[in-house]
Amino acid sequence: MKKKGILRNLFLWVLLFTIMFTSIPALPVSAADSENLLINGGGEEEMTGWTDPDDIWKPSLNTTNHDPKEGSTFFWPSKRACEYAMMYQDVEITSYKAGTWMKLSAWLANYDQSPHDQATLQLSFLDAAGNVLDSDSSQQRNPEWGFHEISLKIPEGAATARVSCIANRFVGSDNDAYFDDIRLVSTIETIHEVIITGDKDKVRAGDTIQLSATDGTYSKATDYEWSSSYDSIATVDSNGFVTISSDADFANQEVWIYAKNKVTGVIGKYYINSEKENDPEPTPEPTPEPTPDPEDDFAPAVTATVSVKLKWKRIPAANGYFVYMFDNSTRTYDEIAKLSKGKASYKVNDLEIGESYRFMVRSYKKVNGKVVLSGDSNIITLDL
Repeated sequence: MKKKGILRNLFLWVLLFTIMFTSIPALPVSAADSENLLINGGGEEEMTGWTDPDDIWKPSLNTTNHDPKEGSTFFWPSKRACEYAMMYQDVEITSYKAGTWMKLSAWLANYDQSPHDQATLQLSFLDAAGNVLDSDSSQQRNPEWGFHEISLKIPEGAATARVSCIANRFVGSDNDAYFDDIRLVSTIETIHEVIITGDKDKVRAGDTIQLSATDGTYSKATDYEWSSSYDSIATVDSNGFVTISSDADFANQEVWIYAKNKVTGVIGKYYINSEKENDPEPTPEPTPEPTPDPEDDFAPAVTATVSVKLKWKRIPAANGYFVYMFDNSTRTYDEIAKLSKGKASYKVNDLEIGESYRFMVRSYKKVNGKVVLSGDSNIITLDL
């Protein structure tokens, strides 16, 4: 009887585990972005990879009341009090074609002491002589962690992408601007810029602004997640309606309103009380005209190939993962890789430009010597 009970409990445990494992939610897989081009984007290796001209920055936790967004540390100019601090990292990009999209993202935060200090994330493209060809930035003075992303095309003649983290102190003895999980990637996606328009961009305390956003496809206010760079000056609701603080001390200060497309994830910015100009409308993507080449009939056929990296969220209980690619001839998904525990990415090589590919991932667990598979991840479709 005791042995029967043990077997029954073992069976129920295996059954429960199988149900739990096959109910794993779809694994988010991204095949369009490169690996992080930055070294030490989370400060886990002290200041490796970063230039700190004034020897002010230090990855730290200290007493900021903030947990890291990634890893165990985040960047903070904590070595001494200063009005302004900047650290930066240069990435050589001469191997990329002009027109390639680059995406810079990071988490920004500040200490909760009004008027709050300011964290600014900046992406600049420099030529070989160090001249700035193009630049964009994103700022925050709200105390809680906020996600920021900048999308920018590589201009002609660019040799270097410079990522800068800038901290400005407004109050207190410390410069409390925090940065974590800083990532710069190239992408083969087409970025549809989000343009925000409003009935005014110069305001005084007590004013309101009605904003609208579009990327040429998504034009409803509810298609976007709205946020403000500084809630103490301006708040924005889910319909893009902005209210300016009635506190006169905050009037006429610069603030940015962000609209993040819920589908594409692209973020647009609207400047209030700023010297920067807001874009009046989206710039359409140019369609290049094909140029006939009289030698085309005699040129040998050349097949262009690329490599993509699939990424997904780790499943702590998994022993590993299977990666599958769809075979158009057999209409089935074929296994292309079996990965051990801890591996949550896979690079697929020699994919042909002009072809369409589909991938999926399954995690697995060994139970009593048998391999138990999870359900399918979401299908990632890639048109090259």
